[in-house]
Amino acid sequence: MKPATRVTAPVELLYLALLRKWVKTAPPDGKYGFRDGEKCCNSQTARLARVLNIIAAGNHDDFFNALARYTRKPRGDGSLVTRDKGALQDPYPLINGWYVEQCLNLPQKLAIVDYLTRLGLSSPFANAAREFVAAQPFDQFEPDERDAPTIWANVRACEEREQAEPFPPDIEREVQRMFRDLTLE
Repeated sequence: MKPATRVTAPVELLYLALLRKWVKTAPPDGKYGFRDGEKCCNSQTARLARVLNIIAAGNHDDFFNALARYTRKPRGDGSLVTRDKGALQDPYPLINGWYVEQCLNLPQKLAIVDYLTRLGLSSPFANAAREFVAAQPFDQFEPDERDAPTIWANVRACEEREQAEPFPPDIEREVQRMFRDLTLE
């Protein structure tokens, strides 16, 4: 079987839609401006934080703890993703009291994104996230009509799992908030 080259997992499609919304609403790359009424800079670090925050929504500590295990500093003195703001040279805030090191070059930021596959995300999504962080187009990872049967099969499998094991209320609220954000374009 040929490996997938486009994102087809339902939750990853939501993540892609949120990344696409950022591309449409953020200021130009490297510039300050307003996004959703708030002042921001569209930087590599801001885009990395966006990727990590949307994945962590509703499950912050589990996701960031797992990511922290993979993102150890080269000298072994802590992690590039941590709750210990003082352990970082230039901390950039994530959600729920977590931080990522801001003083990284692009290859180091992309190395953090590469660990997403070890945390259960697909290679096509990780590749799209890499392109997003680098301010490159990621259209080639978005599905087209040929992917519809696979996507629908994945949606049905998710629905069956949800009926057997519903989402906890806090995750359900976070997902509903993300969908509201998508519709506010």
